[in-house]
Amino acid sequence: MSNLAMQKVMRIRGYNILTDKMELVLKGLKESTFTNGKESTFVTKDNVKIASFDFGSSASISGSSAYIQDDLLAAQLGVNAQILTATSAIRHTEILTVATLTADGTKTATGTVGAEVKFAYVLDTDGNHLGGDGDLTQGAVASATEFSYDSGTNVYTFDSVADGAKVEVAYYPETATAKKIESITTNFTKTLRLEAELMFKDVCTDTLEYGLMVAEKGKISGTFEWTLTEGGDPAVHNFSADFLSDCDDNMYAIYFYDPADMT
Repeated sequence: MSNLAMQKVMRIRGYNILTDKMELVLKGLKESTFTNGKESTFVTKDNVKIASFDFGSSASISGSSAYIQDDLLAAQLGVNAQILTATSAIRHTEILTVATLTADGTKTATGTVGAEVKFAYVLDTDGNHLGGDGDLTQGAVASATEFSYDSGTNVYTFDSVADGAKVEVAYYPETATAKKIESITTNFTKTLRLEAELMFKDVCTDTLEYGLMVAEKGKISGTFEWTLTEGGDPAVHNFSADFLSDCDDNMYAIYFYDPADMT
């Protein structure tokens, strides 16, 4: 395996340093970059370098995933994803069509009876909020400035909204299951044991070979961006991690192997 061409990084996995539990799997990689650095200072005489001292080493991995991954996002934010059940934390908006002073909602608003929805916004023909007199508040009975809502039937009742008019409402229904990943200012990015699965091609035999790059401590960067353009490619989830030295001064290792040798 002395003449290898590197083809791709197949996966990057991250393991909890203390428990060895797998917390991260990046498998939709579009691109990956390994960076290895050495720092030196030079002794010069008459502007000629005559000696050097090496004093630093660095290594990192970066790239982008084709997927927006919750486990990568959690590692970058330094949190764990929360599984929510029967939650009313997610606001739902919808546009209703009024017919004979009533409109049917699609979901049930939760909250204090008589104030579950709070506001209804009458829209103009372009779909914009009229504002001012077009904004209605929730009341016990419909009037010129108020609408009523029945959570038992999800029916909205109006007093002076024309047939065919559009009204926008926003409220909190109950969601059976959801996942929450929260950015908290006092949380910091995770440090994981990173393992990158590599694919090589032996240029002499034209056979596939495999490798595993292992960094005992990979400090995940919390910097990422999602770029979206209308009609363009889907956003990618970029990532980077700096390798840290372990207690034995080891930064990373690369294993070259053939899976057929595994028993």
